[in-house]
Amino acid sequence: DGDKVVDTMKVIVGKPDFPTPLLAGKIWYVTLNPYWHIPPDVAKRKVAPIVLKRGVSYLTAARYQTVAAFGGDKEQPIEPTSIDWKAVAAGTEDAHIRQLVGPNNMMGKMKFGFVNDYGIFLHDTPHKDLFAKAKRNLSLGCVRVEHPQDLAQWLFGHEVPMPGDDAEQNIRIGEGVPIYISYLTARPDGETIAFADDVYKLDGEKSGGTAGATSSVAK
Repeated sequence: DGDKVVDTMKVIVGKPDFPTPLLAGKIWYVTLNPYWHIPPDVAKRKVAPIVLKRGVSYLTAARYQTVAAFGGDKEQPIEPTSIDWKAVAAGTEDAHIRQLVGPNNMMGKMKFGFVNDYGIFLHDTPHKDLFAKAKRNLSLGCVRVEHPQDLAQWLFGHEVPMPGDDAEQNIRIGEGVPIYISYLTARPDGETIAFADDVYKLDGEKSGGTAGATSSVAK
């Protein structure tokens, strides 16, 4: 706010092989009780092999739902038995799978979406214990935030009630709030300089010395 940092919180960012990209965008809405739309490569590597081994009953147990396509009216449920899971596992066909609302939903209770070419957004997580780790390059590229309700309260300028287990709901944020995702391997820290590991190898051969991806929103 002006020249003052209003708040900070820990984040979990992309693994070295699924790096969180550098981005600039604008957050226009917060999604309460979001679906998790499983990326095609995750459906191929993680979901399809288990379906082939255990059958489509696995999808019900994991609260996964197969849909015709992602987005708006196209997102109509279809029978998982209509999908060629061998082809999905082989990567020759895509399966559109979303995880339903619930305590184990990978998006948690809130998602902070903004337009970008990578499908990246900020979101809650049911795995709060991971924020205690010193190195938190653990995601598939999106940014998990430690205190999503605090972030939502700041974005809206008032407290946002934590939702129950109802359907997905989008809440508009006035004129939108700019967001910047940066990657800093050196930064000022009082009278010294703090160095971070170049986990994404963006600094070249001369990189110095913990995960340097950071996200910030500017109001």
